[in-house]
Amino acid sequence: MIRILFALVMLGLAGQGSYAQETVRVGFRADAPPFSFRDGSQLGYRGFLAELCEDIVDDAGLVLEPVEISAETRFEMLSRGGQAQGIDLLCDPTSVNGDRMSKYLLSPIVFATGAGYLRHSRVGSEDEGRQEVLVGFLRGTTAGVAVDIARNSAQVIKTVSGGTIKNVEVDDHNDGITRVCGGELDFYFGDIDILRAVKAHLIEDLGLECDRVHSSEGRLFSYEAYALATNADRPDLALLVQQGVFRAFSDGRARDSYARNFDRRMGTALKAVFALNAVLPCGSVLARDPCR
Repeated sequence: MIRILFALVMLGLAGQGSYAQETVRVGFRADAPPFSFRDGSQLGYRGFLAELCEDIVDDAGLVLEPVEISAETRFEMLSRGGQAQGIDLLCDPTSVNGDRMSKYLLSPIVFATGAGYLRHSRVGSEDEGRQEVLVGFLRGTTAGVAVDIARNSAQVIKTVSGGTIKNVEVDDHNDGITRVCGGELDFYFGDIDILRAVKAHLIEDLGLECDRVHSSEGRLFSYEAYALATNADRPDLALLVQQGVFRAFSDGRARDSYARNFDRRMGTALKAVFALNAVLPCGSVLARDPCR
């Protein structure tokens, strides 16, 4: 009887959650729509990945402390961890690769896209004989790999014989897209969903003139699978993130978030991500039954 009472007490404590009062420092990007961004003076963050992280932290009974990070600082902050004034969890478009797998704890894949480009129309037309072609991409991202593919294998980036192709790293997407629209860059590479969203924002909200810029559209130069990254010393948190991903995709919240943040249909790879993550059956412990 004593053993049973002790077990019931322990279960009750576990049910309350040992993390109920814990604060988790979560890194958000302010400049990566439609995944994680902030508009003007708004206090919170918006976007598909930002909303997913907020749902996960809330489901786990944790207190979320938002920390603004950049593409260049995000992994240094994650390596430090929340106890060292870094971050515990990274919620931005983090592409899965071998280096990141070896240093951090990654969630199931939560999005699938690819890298493409914005191209100023003078390339390949009246200025085809130019000696230098300027190719921009965001510092600290995997877009440089896509640039190499477009240049060497696909031969999309070309110059005249004896000319030069110069890579230009920029600090944020607003700057890169503004420069390609203004003709200061010939190409600007990045994950295609982000390029579309940032370009639309700059045109609609800031009046940027961008009529002479065209995108690669369906032609992509890399496959980018995004995951949520947790500090390597927090396997407890990584487990909660994994569970939270499956819940959010199973009960329809991730699909609702996609509808709010994107104006296009899902491609084949992304449909597979949503289907594979919806692993919880109908009638489970979820508050929202996906089968009703």
